[in-house]
Amino acid sequence: MGEDGYVYLTDFGLSKDIAKCKTTNSICGTPSFMAPEIVKMDDYSYSVDWWALGVLTFLLIVGYNPFYNGGNMQKMFNCIQNSSIKFPEQSMIPMSKNCKDFIEKLLTKDPKKRLGSKKDVKDVLAHPWFFDIDQKKLLNKQIIPSFIPKFEKQDGEEAGQVEFFDQKFVQTEALISIQTISTRDKITTNQHKFEGF
Repeated sequence: MGEDGYVYLTDFGLSKDIAKCKTTNSICGTPSFMAPEIVKMDDYSYSVDWWALGVLTFLLIVGYNPFYNGGNMQKMFNCIQNSSIKFPEQSMIPMSKNCKDFIEKLLTKDPKKRLGSKKDVKDVLAHPWFFDIDQKKLLNKQIIPSFIPKFEKQDGEEAGQVEFFDQKFVQTEALISIQTISTRDKITTNQHKFEGF
């Protein structure tokens, strides 16, 4: 979240340009956000990103991943491929019909039927869940966010910008990773596998 209260997506540490080839079959990404076609090692396209948005939306609203399975990756991958979404009881976490529909359409197993698969972001933003948002004003940052972080000044300077992070992350020591010569050789040898990333 920026100091203006707007949310920014980050952590595109591993992304691939598939504009020319249209599909890929690389197995990469955070396992709990992988779409069924990645898990099955099928060729895939941009619709995997819409799947990830569905997982993220569910996670932000409900507080846990819709396919998380107690840390067992094989069971989680099985759920991603075969299980339907289980929404919590309405009394525990209230969600509108449009919100549930948005998540369900993003988490459609068949990538050709998934929301966003036909007209990309236009399909997604045209979903009824967004009808009460003035998207033009939002894109121009003309809507005042409901929460704007306030940073206290210490010794005349702004605080370390970490006061809103969980303390376990703030207090974790930063480690320097040093690569061995054999690791660097492996990287050099396999560099061609990462063309387009």
